[in-house]
Amino acid sequence: MKKTESSSFSPFVLMLSGALLLAVCFIGWHYIITGTAAEGAKPDTKPTNGQQASSKPPDTIIRIVSAGNQDKDVTGGDNKKIVKKTGNNQVASNNAARDNLSAYINVPASGKMAISVVIVDDGGAITNPVSSAIANVYTQSHQTAGIGLIKNSFVKTPEFKQLFDGDSNVIEKLNLAQFTNYLGIGKIVYSYRKGTLASGTTVCNAALNMNIISAKDKTITQSFTITNANGNGVTESQAKDDAFQKLLNIYSTDHVSL
Repeated sequence: MKKTESSSFSPFVLMLSGALLLAVCFIGWHYIITGTAAEGAKPDTKPTNGQQASSKPPDTIIRIVSAGNQDKDVTGGDNKKIVKKTGNNQVASNNAARDNLSAYINVPASGKMAISVVIVDDGGAITNPVSSAIANVYTQSHQTAGIGLIKNSFVKTPEFKQLFDGDSNVIEKLNLAQFTNYLGIGKIVYSYRKGTLASGTTVCNAALNMNIISAKDKTITQSFTITNANGNGVTESQAKDDAFQKLLNIYSTDHVSL
């Protein structure tokens, strides 16, 4: 038999293969070590306990002054805008209405008068028959007089009492000087009792509390009360008419001058 010869470089090949394997292992180990170190050098960007990572902008709060008194969410969602409303516009509107009382004036078609008369009864309403009768007293003394300058709705306002008391601010806001030189403002009250001189009769007393206001000077120039006008009649209506006529007689005699 022929003897097979072994290769002379087989041990060398084995040694070379082992060296390469060793080198590969070393490089891999080195890569693992350096990669871990680099990873540990990165800053910790994870949120800590109690923090929430978010890229959303913070909530925005806007305060806007407007009419009303309520807060209103006008956007919703994460970025809420809170609109704060106040009552400034409404207050301003109410103040403007208080500063302008011209709506309570009836502009006279006859032009500016010497005196305008407004009389209210004990129920707080303007009584045109009484106002007209007293205005006629001035007309008979050759002075221009009229009624109806002040609307009945004005009697229901707080400013009417102020006007009666001669409040200069109310006089100015009504712009009375544009329509009349004087305003005669008063209240009439009737009271009744049984007659004592004749059986079955009634006695009526007519009492008038009157202020004469200068529209130009914005003040009360005359203030008087008529309490002694008594009338008799079989009925209350007759007694009332008699008392009122006596009141007019006293007025024309003692108080017609402006």
